[in-house]
Amino acid sequence: MPVDLKKFSVVQQITTVLAVVLLLSYGKTRNFSLFIPGMVLGILAVLLWLGRRIYEGDLYKKAMHLAEKGEHLEALSLLARAEEAWSINEAHCTPKTMTRDFRRLAVIVAAAQEQALELGRGLDTEELSTVIAVYVGVYSNRKSFIFGTHSLKAGAAAEIRSVSQKLPVLRGRFRATCQEYCKSLVSRP
Repeated sequence: MPVDLKKFSVVQQITTVLAVVLLLSYGKTRNFSLFIPGMVLGILAVLLWLGRRIYEGDLYKKAMHLAEKGEHLEALSLLARAEEAWSINEAHCTPKTMTRDFRRLAVIVAAAQEQALELGRGLDTEELSTVIAVYVGVYSNRKSFIFGTHSLKAGAAAEIRSVSQKLPVLRGRFRATCQEYCKSLVSRP
């Protein structure tokens, strides 16, 4: 049964915001009654992200298993769902985890492209792959960061800002293309 990732994302974001607000309030007031709920919500936010990450990984593994068996249409469908389930580890946004997260997205997109090619027609993933490569390039390059911090230098931050608006649009277009392609193949006589 597919998970409604839109609702899941909203719950995850609300939980994260509430945890941060409570913990910041505790830091200012030292009111211990804010600390425990803040920590509980923080742990819940991490568990929600972890659950989503496991769901994404499971979809990817199932898709690759189906691809090995030659069931490319089903594999492509699962890869589109895995791409939708993909998210950044917001609880631990270090350069290393950001690089790992975007490399994982690149692997999912490349696998979907491979499955579409096996079905006879590739997907237009060039722009999405380019945007993902920018993220990987910036976050994997030590020179992108202010020495001793996880803060991006101005040039690197500008590079990320220039592609950050494109990423959700391209991901949405990618999923829609995968779904349309799968539907067209299913309805073909």
